[in-house]
Order: sequence, then structure tokens, then C-alpha cells
Amino acid sequence: MPKALANYEESIKSPETRKTYDKFLKHFLAYSEVTPDQLIKMKTSQIEELIISHIVKLKKRVEAQDLSPNSFNVAIAPIQLS
Repeated sequence: MPKALANYEESIKSPETRKTYDKFLKHFLAYSEVTPDQLIKMKTSQIEELIISHIVKLKKRVEAQDLSPNSFNVAIAPIQLS
């Protein structure tokens, strides 16, 4: 198991939090069209671009009232944790 993934899993204590974070991390990976293994091998600048693009998409969803503003930070948390 890659160190980043092990650190991610170890830092989440609550099963419910893990379930929620996993859901939003899967959304990020699907949006980015990469696997965790591919993401780990990417350059930092490429990862930053993916994250910024994803944040912009989430902000647009909040503005369109397709995503609760309260969910925004939860959607970003697993990315920060990874």
C-alpha cells in the first residue's frame, strides 16, 4: 500500500467519516480521470491543476445550488488529507 494511502486511511478514525471521505475522494478521482496509483506518480504541478479545476467545479455546483455550501469543505477534506 502506498504511504500516502496508508496515511490517509490511518488518519480517519470514524467509520462514517471514512465513508464520506471515500465517496468524495472517488468523485475527485473520477473527475480527474486518474487512478490513485497514477495520481501518486504525477508531478506536483499537475496535481495542483487537477485540484484547482476540481475546486472550481465544486464552486460552480454550489452556485448552481447543486451542492450544499456546507458540503464544500467536506468534499475538499479528503483531497487535503491525501
